[in-house]
Amino acid sequence: MSAGDVAGVELSPEFQSALEELNRLFAAALHHAMFNSCHSAWVEIERTRIANKKVGIINDKFEQWRDGSAGVIRAWLPRFVDLASAYPEAVGDPIRWSEDSVWKVVEGGYEIQRPQEDEPLPIAWSVNRVMVYWFAVASEFAPQVNVSPLRPWSAPRWLARSHRETNALLEKHVSYLWLRINREIKDAIGLAKIRRSIERGSVKSKMSRMPPFRWEDIDLNLVNLKLTNLSLEMGSWMREEEARIHFEDRGNLNSGRAPSLVLDMKLKCADEWARRMYEIYSDVWQIQGGTKSAAFVRSVCAQAIVPFFQTRTGAIANQFSSFAASANFPSTVRDATLTTLQMNMQRLEDSWRRHLEVEARECEHVEQRMQAEQEPQLGRVANKKTAARVTNQAARQTPEDEGGQVRSLRDRRTNGRKPGRRPRRNRSFVICAGTQWRRASSDNRTRVTHDQLRNIAVALDAAGYTPPGKYLEGRSAKELKEFNSRNSNSKAGPIKTWVQLISINDKDHVRGMRRLLYRCAKVDGRPMSGN
Repeated sequence: MSAGDVAGVELSPEFQSALEELNRLFAAALHHAMFNSCHSAWVEIERTRIANKKVGIINDKFEQWRDGSAGVIRAWLPRFVDLASAYPEAVGDPIRWSEDSVWKVVEGGYEIQRPQEDEPLPIAWSVNRVMVYWFAVASEFAPQVNVSPLRPWSAPRWLARSHRETNALLEKHVSYLWLRINREIKDAIGLAKIRRSIERGSVKSKMSRMPPFRWEDIDLNLVNLKLTNLSLEMGSWMREEEARIHFEDRGNLNSGRAPSLVLDMKLKCADEWARRMYEIYSDVWQIQGGTKSAAFVRSVCAQAIVPFFQTRTGAIANQFSSFAASANFPSTVRDATLTTLQMNMQRLEDSWRRHLEVEARECEHVEQRMQAEQEPQLGRVANKKTAARVTNQAARQTPEDEGGQVRSLRDRRTNGRKPGRRPRRNRSFVICAGTQWRRASSDNRTRVTHDQLRNIAVALDAAGYTPPGKYLEGRSAKELKEFNSRNSNSKAGPIKTWVQLISINDKDHVRGMRRLLYRCAKVDGRPMSGN
């Protein structure tokens, strides 16, 4: 919805002037982030003659461009919301108008299209002039690349060896930029909605009666169903991307280039995967009527996001190790690549920790402000209730009650039967594991296959049910504990995720996992085959 879409409303000159100036400043900030990154890349590339260092500079400066663009969006989108809130009669819904206005400037400045609602993740990306300009300036300082007469641009030999590789390089980075900008706009719009709800007072009444957040309150069954669909979607996308990389690199004599590109693609995919996981948890919690709080954000980070990165690191490392063994990679190259992968995944995990901690602290400030506004009124009511309660208790109090013995005996009789032993596994894990096992058993009437067991392991890791030793039963848990003790300092390391347990393919560990899943599926009285 653009300004002026509200029927019968004439835009004021002040609003039009402010909107034009805001669009100009926002577009200039985006251009500044783009040009600064590519120009600084060329300054550093000009000083070196080593191809690998040049490629590293390109990657670092492209990340600088993405981070700078994200920072510009975070800084300027709230100003669109403020302007729209000052003239609601001209724009209608301020949040939607702000999102439309920001995307309009981004589309004009970066030539990337806004995604449609419920649009799947694109597989093919089109190269635009802005990306060509950035790489032309960053790699060989050719700002005239888009000046008429236009000619196809080919990257320098140290960056891409053919026109086809140039197009693949540009398409890949268009996708990386699109994913980051789309995520930042969604996050900024989400924060704007929260601020607007606070200003309207809709959050105040809900927070006053909202109980403290507990991880068990989330409908993990619904979350796991959504995470399974996400896992299948991202797995299909990665397989298609990996096949495309190997196909385009089939004539390359450098056998290490394709695996490096595949690892880079999986690293970017992990970032997008984590973002969509966080959106799933947030959406389910909102559907349940909950409000995002600092405890919610930190719980999702600790229970879902961090275990996800640990799981993905192990899965990608295992896949690469299998590929390196089949391709006869030198052990030094394999170990160096695995070390680099672990470092990159750790940096990505740390980045997500910081991002969610910032959001959690913002939620804390909101909660503190709401509590400060409610304390005077609640304090007066509490004082009246406390005075009345003390008066009534003093009138009814007996000597036995002062000692506490009569009250304790009365409470024991009121409680009824003696509580039983607390279950070792929580109910949410049993539901999740049992649902996954029943679904796999219904697909295959005889036995759950190893691939289906791996999919169940991915779902359990994504839901945060780690380490496996916490959930395995009796002898299986003891054997896993002994295995981890023996391998705590070895190269393989201890088993901390379900995917690692499946990848090692120890028959005793796998049998224990099958037994556990089968028992979880029988809890509700519906025994399944497949054990």
